[in-house]
Amino acid sequence: MYPPVPSLLISLFSFYNLYFFVAVLRGESLGVNRASLAGAFTIFLFLLFLRISDELKDAESDKVLFPHRLVPSGQVLLSDLKLLMGLTIALMLGLNLFVTGALWAFLILFGFGLLMLNYFFLRGLISKSLLLALISHNPSVLLMNLYILAVYVAGHPNFHWRSEYLPLLLIFWLPGLAWELSRKLKAPQDENEYETYSRIFGYRLGAFLPMLVISLHYCLLMSFILRAAFSPWFVLGMTLAVVVVLSFFFLFILRPSSKTARLKPFMEGYMLINALGLLLELVVRRGLIWQIL
Repeated sequence: MYPPVPSLLISLFSFYNLYFFVAVLRGESLGVNRASLAGAFTIFLFLLFLRISDELKDAESDKVLFPHRLVPSGQVLLSDLKLLMGLTIALMLGLNLFVTGALWAFLILFGFGLLMLNYFFLRGLISKSLLLALISHNPSVLLMNLYILAVYVAGHPNFHWRSEYLPLLLIFWLPGLAWELSRKLKAPQDENEYETYSRIFGYRLGAFLPMLVISLHYCLLMSFILRAAFSPWFVLGMTLAVVVVLSFFFLFILRPSSKTARLKPFMEGYMLINALGLLLELVVRRGLIWQIL
């Protein structure tokens, strides 16, 4: 449902990669303080909030489509989920009222999360359209990135906005968008009533869209890391990762089948290499200052 350890690691990677990247662009040392830890934990809690929201939104439909899941099977009660959601909200609010200094950004992010929980008050329209769900829900990642930037700004009073920070927000959004597009692709012979991007766009265009997003992510990332003097090994590793993942998309386009349509694991591998490689590059080569006390 929401494995805590992997989810916490993903939240830490997501937060500190962007947080440290901004520091590198500003020529500052990399530091971990209480505010940034609270911000990273807020990301973890917000993702948990979204996961609980999904369970609550899909409670009725899952009884028919996925009766074996925890909630429809009765292993987890809706009352338990609502209690957990309440605790999650209270923790997030406390962290951002008293620790992060980024309350305004959190309220924007949380407000968007509440709109998602209620399908933007257009449940009948959005719940029946995969494309509308993508368009309305996926910007939450951009708002999470904006929140991370806000936590950084709160701890650096001399911060001045520069135009290069906008594409930086995109860099940390695009892999998630490509993952979302890649996880709902099927070969033509496997399509059924379940809505997929390949059913909407056709399997060729459906596969081309995440390829385009991956390519854009790579180009934007390279434009930043070459200026920031990253190691050639990181550049080589990311280049190989892009070539490999794109080759599997090409294979699906050339030979669509149930086997070649399994692109989600390759996309997740690309995201892992990108996130872990970037964090190691930033921390190992530049050092880390702990400012917890």
